[in-house]
Amino acid sequence: MKRAVFVAVAACTMCLSSNAETPLPSPRAILDFIARYEAPGGYNQVYSGTPAPRPRPLTRMTVGEVLDWQREIRPRVTSTAAGRYQIIYKTLVRLVDSYGIDPDLPFDAAMQDHLGELLLVECGYGQRAPTVLADCLAQIWAALPRVTGPNAGRSAHDGTAGNRALVTPAAVMAFLRGTAPPPSLDGGLAAKVTADLPRASFEYSTVRGAIEREIKATHENETLGRSIVVRMAVDPYRTR
Repeated sequence: MKRAVFVAVAACTMCLSSNAETPLPSPRAILDFIARYEAPGGYNQVYSGTPAPRPRPLTRMTVGEVLDWQREIRPRVTSTAAGRYQIIYKTLVRLVDSYGIDPDLPFDAAMQDHLGELLLVECGYGQRAPTVLADCLAQIWAALPRVTGPNAGRSAHDGTAGNRALVTPAAVMAFLRGTAPPPSLDGGLAAKVTADLPRASFEYSTVRGAIEREIKATHENETLGRSIVVRMAVDPYRTR
C-alpha cells in the first residue's frame, strides 16, 4: 500500500538549495559506518591486544574511570582504543578538556555517541567536501582509508598496532555521497535496501524536486511555505 509522506517546508534559506551537493548521511549513520569496521563488538569493545582486564564493562564505567584504566595500561599496550569508536587515551583526554566533559558521567552508549559526534564536527561534518571529510576521518579511525593522494586506499595508521584499512575508498565515498546503502549491522538489511535502491532513488528525487519548487515559490511570494504531500511507492519507515 502506498503511504503519504508529509514534508513541512518553511521559508528558510538553510533548507535546500538547488545547487547544493547531495546531503551527507546523518552523523549517526556515519558513526554506524565507522563502527562496523572499527568495533563490530560494540560499545564495550577494546583493542584486541589489551592484556589488562577492565574492572567492569566500559559502559558501566565513568569517563574518568576509563581514563584511569587507559593511563594505567598505556606502558604495556600498543593501543588504548576503547569503545564503539575506539577512542584512544590521548583523544579522550583532549575531548574531556576541550569540551568540559564531566569525568563522573558514565562512559555509556550515549556518551560514546556524543564523543563520536564531536569528532565528526571537528572533521568539518557538513562544512567540507566529502573527500576532505573522508580523509580527515581516516586520520582518526585507522580502519578507514585515505581517499586521495599517493596513499589512497591505505590507512593513515597503516602498520601501527596491526592497523590497516578495512574498507575501500570507493565504498567510503559511495556511502558519503548517498549512492550506496549504509552498511548492515544485522547482516541482512543492506541486501533488502539494495533491492529497492533504484526505485527509492527515483522517489527521493521526486520529493526533493517538490521541496525545491515550494522553496522557490516561498522566496518569490515572501510567504510561509505550505506542507507538501507526496505519495511514494516505497515506504521509508518500514523494512520488509
